[in-house]
Amino acid sequence: MENMNTIFEVGKEKFNMTEAKMATMKALVIKQFIKKTEESEKNTLLIHKTL
Repeated sequence: MENMNTIFEVGKEKFNMTEAKMATMKALVIKQFIKKTEESEKNTLLIHKTL
């Protein structure tokens, strides 16, 4: 999580982002992370069902 915060801060400075834009970006990143995690879990369950 510390690395993610560092990335956000670098992006904030590089792209001159406001706090509102930062909050939006963080929400989108978290949403994408959850989506990928759910997809991975579904794939794992499918593999186990076929074994």
